[in-house]
Amino acid sequence: MDTLSDVTPKRGETSSSVGLTSSASPEIQTTIQEADSQTGVSVRYAHDPNKRWYVLRATYGRAKQACQIIEKDNEEFFSPLCLTVKRIKGVRRIVEQSILPSIIFVYASDEYVFTLVKGRPKVDFINFYYDHFTKDEYGKNPPLIVTYNEMINFINLLEVRNEHIKLVDPKLVRYKSGDEVKIVDGDFAGIHGRVARYAGEQRVIVQITGLCLVATAYIPTAFLEPYRSNH
Repeated sequence: MDTLSDVTPKRGETSSSVGLTSSASPEIQTTIQEADSQTGVSVRYAHDPNKRWYVLRATYGRAKQACQIIEKDNEEFFSPLCLTVKRIKGVRRIVEQSILPSIIFVYASDEYVFTLVKGRPKVDFINFYYDHFTKDEYGKNPPLIVTYNEMINFINLLEVRNEHIKLVDPKLVRYKSGDEVKIVDGDFAGIHGRVARYAGEQRVIVQITGLCLVATAYIPTAFLEPYRSNH
């Protein structure tokens, strides 16, 4: 699977990355906290047939401004960030940066999202990120939409404070089986994905279809059990 072309893993021995955090609307933070222990899907925020997770791109480095607009509209969004160690004037400091530059996930109705992107002349820097693996009836790539279950799993993963979580190049991933598994113990309990060999270790790979792959830290086999998605 190809991943977002401008996403480069920020973790490694030279950058000494130290963990992940995220910027999300308060409602999404509650979603994470109230996630059902069996499915990873929020009890409070059950799947709403009138809303979908759209992937948007903010151009000209205006992702923060785009999030402010969406928040002002009282709509839900998620903008994943990471903590990275950098040397500033010789001093080792922890700084926060986006792991998916310019990308914003918005959970809203089709009407709201299309109005946001197409119906506001002064907000011309927010665009759709398109699904390059699918074509609509007109032969064009439609806007990329992430399933609810996949998105909540992704958010839950990025809420784990672990320096070994990484964006990964799919060419470097060797899957051990085609079956999906769920992590049942440790810091990553509740996360589900596919078992893979990455960077010399057994990890679980979480996918945002059409966009990116993210790997957990090392996961012992004893912490895994088969998983069957309901979505």
